[in-house]
Amino acid sequence: MPRLMQSTLTEHANSQARDRPCASCHMPLAEGAKHHGFGQVRRATWLRRKLDVHVELTGWQSLSVRLEPVNPAHGFPTGDLFRRLEIGAELVAPSGASLARDVRHLGREFALGPGGARQQTADNRIFNHAVELELDVSCGDEPGNHLRWWVTLQRVAFHDPREPSRSEIESEVVIHRGELCDTQKERQR
Repeated sequence: MPRLMQSTLTEHANSQARDRPCASCHMPLAEGAKHHGFGQVRRATWLRRKLDVHVELTGWQSLSVRLEPVNPAHGFPTGDLFRRLEIGAELVAPSGASLARDVRHLGREFALGPGGARQQTADNRIFNHAVELELDVSCGDEPGNHLRWWVTLQRVAFHDPREPSRSEIESEVVIHRGELCDTQKERQR
């Protein structure tokens, strides 16, 4: 059976929030009127309230990222096949040079099927429960290194599921980001 290119309404109908209209979240009253543009879905402050993120070092070799939806009414990101989350971290030397990097993507993936129709091949988005990822990057042994991490919502014009780094990004919104470093290890040196 072919998969819908847009599955947000189906996801909402199957969620615990099915009795709450979409407009209750997506069309809040502003300046005495409801706005039909759904513009807040592209605002970092609104998105940040919909996704809790907890990041911590889990030893010398990895970074744990826990993503938890807040009052989900559909998958995060939405069921639009052109949206995905990018979760990444990069080890940066005091000079600013990138020493290591690991990036993961959460979204729907499609491939061309018979007759050129798109068929969904994977869906690893966040639904009603937290998702935990381990990124293969850490602060390293050298003092002064720091670890930058981020969670961004991307709108993807072209997506290559075999090589996500080749995807063409139309726009992105940084939802969460921060920096960590292993100050305890630096103090011990």
